[in-house]
Order: sequence, then C-alpha cells, then structure tokens
Amino acid sequence: MSLVALLACDSASDATDASKKAAADAVAASKQAVDTSKKIAGDAAEVSAKAVDASKKAIDASKQAVDSTTKAATEAIDAGKKAAEGTKQWWADIPDTGALSEQTTVWLSNAAKQGGRSIENLLIEGETYAPAAMQIGSALASSVNGDSGFEPIYVKVSDRDDADAKIGDMPKVQVVDNLTIGLKRVDSWEGLTQKKERGYLVLWREDDHLIGFVYRSRREIDLAKVATEVPHLISLVRRSMRPVDSEYSLW
Repeated sequence: MSLVALLACDSASDATDASKKAAADAVAASKQAVDTSKKIAGDAAEVSAKAVDASKKAIDASKQAVDSTTKAATEAIDAGKKAAEGTKQWWADIPDTGALSEQTTVWLSNAAKQGGRSIENLLIEGETYAPAAMQIGSALASSVNGDSGFEPIYVKVSDRDDADAKIGDMPKVQVVDNLTIGLKRVDSWEGLTQKKERGYLVLWREDDHLIGFVYRSRREIDLAKVATEVPHLISLVRRSMRPVDSEYSLW
C-alpha cells in the first residue's frame, strides 16, 4: 500500500474517532440536560408542594381565627342575654309600659295622704304619658344592676309654679344643667313586701311636665351619694328624649 493510502486511512480513522467522541459528548450533554431538567422540575414540585402546605396552613389558621371570633361573639351575646335576664329577675316588678310599679304607687299614695299637698300628690294626680316614660326607662337601662333599678316618671302638671314650689320643698335640691332637681328619700315601705329596699325620688320640671325617676336600691345609700350620681343619670335621660308627640314634646 502506498504512503498516501496509509495516510488517508489514518485520517479516516481519526475522523471516525472524533465523530464518535463528539456523539458521546452530545449524548452525555443531553443526559446532563435531562438530569438538570428533572432536578429543576423536582425542585419546582417541592416548592409547589411547600406552597400548597403553607396555603393549607394559612386557610386552617384563618378558619381557626373565624371560629375563635364566632365563639367570642356568641359568648358575648349569651352573656348579654344572661345579663338582660338577670336584670329582669332583679327588678321583675317594674313594668316595661312606662307605668310605676305597685310598690312605688303604694308609697306615693301613702305619702300623699300624710297631710298637706306634696310632690307626691302631683305625681298621683297627674297624667302619665307612657311613651315618654318608656324613653326615660330605656335611657336608664344601662345603669341598672343587681343593686340599683329605676322607675321613670313623666307626668303632666297644670300649675308650673306649684310644681316648682313642691320641688323646692324636697329635702335636697341641686341645680344640674340649669335645671332645679329635687331629691327625696323613701323612708318607709310600709305594707310592702320589699322592705329591705330604699327608694329615692329624683324630679325636675320642664314646661308642663314633671320628669325624673325613682331610684330604687337594695343598698343603704346616703342621699348625698345619690346626688353625686344624679348629673350622669339626668344626662342619659335628656340625651335620649325625642319629640314623641306634638302635645308632649319637650325639645
């Protein structure tokens, strides 16, 4: 074989080897690419799974928060209902119609019979306007508890000067928001079942009406102590009042 032929064979062999190596490198590169792709896909799947788990945990936490809020709201409502029921039990004898209770009516009647004309006579003889009295009762409801209850008063009077004089004759008089307020302690519940209670009459006049309430308490309270609570209670009453009838409108 000639030298040229031998050189040609060597070149062809080298070319074949180079081609095989290139092919092998390509296959290796392809496998590496596939492996890298698989790893990336696996990492992405793992990240996705973690994201799903985190989302589930967030949803569970949200549900727990909602459940906790719902439970707290339910408990608050139940507590409110129990408190309302407790209030009804504490002062079950006080009507929700704006009328005075039997106990207070008997006391006023007894006091009115003791001679002379007093503030009690005006309350017994005057006309009670129930819608306005009910507004007063609602305004004072937030201050009712096991020791203290309130009976609203809203009575029409025919003689303003006489009403002012009767208020002025009450044992304690104070001025609140330019109103002359009369206070009187109920010293006796003669003939009544609730003898451990004390009552405090709180009254003022606006136009042709005596307005106020009987402050009933199961505790012994000094009249001066009642007087310190009166401004707040009067503020509750006055803020709540609305013109409920053209004839009886206050402001």
